[in-house]
Amino acid sequence: MIMTTTHVTDVGSSLGVVLPPNVVERLKLAKGDQLCIIETANGVEIVSLTPQQAEQLEIGRRVIAENREALQALAK
Repeated sequence: MIMTTTHVTDVGSSLGVVLPPNVVERLKLAKGDQLCIIETANGVEIVSLTPQQAEQLEIGRRVIAENREALQALAK
């Protein structure tokens, strides 16, 4: 396990996390890439998304938004 520390900073009216160059390189990140933050029992995990994964997530979000009432009814 590799541990890296970083800072939380103001970004407009939000907060942002500065990724050190070694993390950017390890995750092969570029400006505009999407990250997925996953809550786990031990904290959070940050993973980079491939363009295909990002597209699949967006499709899923659209399907959920367009079918919210039907999905809520099915969940009962």
